[in-house]
Amino acid sequence: MAPPARPASRLQAGQLGLTLMELMVTVAVAVVLLTVAIPNLTEFLRNARRDSQAIDFLTALNYARSEAIKSGTWVTLCPSQNGSICLGSGSWEAGWMLYTDQDGDGSVDDGDRILQVHEALDGVTLRGARPRLRYDSGGFTPAFNDTLRVCDARGAAAARRIILSNQGRARLAAGAASCP
Repeated sequence: MAPPARPASRLQAGQLGLTLMELMVTVAVAVVLLTVAIPNLTEFLRNARRDSQAIDFLTALNYARSEAIKSGTWVTLCPSQNGSICLGSGSWEAGWMLYTDQDGDGSVDDGDRILQVHEALDGVTLRGARPRLRYDSGGFTPAFNDTLRVCDARGAAAARRIILSNQGRARLAAGAASCP
C-alpha cells in the first residue's frame, strides 16, 4: 500500500507574494499620489493654522461682547505679551488679554478683572488699526469698529479679515488688501 498523498504545500497551491513588476507598479502609483497630495496637505495645514487662530480671536471678541452685556460694564480687549499690561499698538500676534474696565479708562486698574489671556500666535500676523477694542454694557463698540488682517507668509491673497462693526458684531471674511 502506498503512503497517503501529502497535500500540496502552500507555495505550490497558489502565489503568496508579489512579483517584482507588481511591486514596482505599486511604488510608482504611491509616488505619483504622494507628489500630488503633499503640496495640497501643506496648503491645507497652513489654512487650518491661519483659520484656527483667526477663530480664536473671533471667539475672544464674542466672549468680550457677552461679558459686557452680562456684567453691565465696559469690557476691553487689547494686545498684551504678559497678560497684565496692554501694548498700546494694533499688533495682536504677541497675544491679548480681555478684562472688565469698570471706569472705562482703557487700562487695568484695581477694580478690574482679567477675564482671559491668550498666548502669542504661531506663524500668523494679526494687525488692526486700533490699540484696543472695547464693548459697552449694551454689547456695542462705539468708535471701536475695526478690520483686522490675519496674514501668514503667503500674503494678502491667502489672508483673512476679522470685521468688527459699531454694533459689536464680528465676522470673518476672505482676503485682505494688504498684509504687513
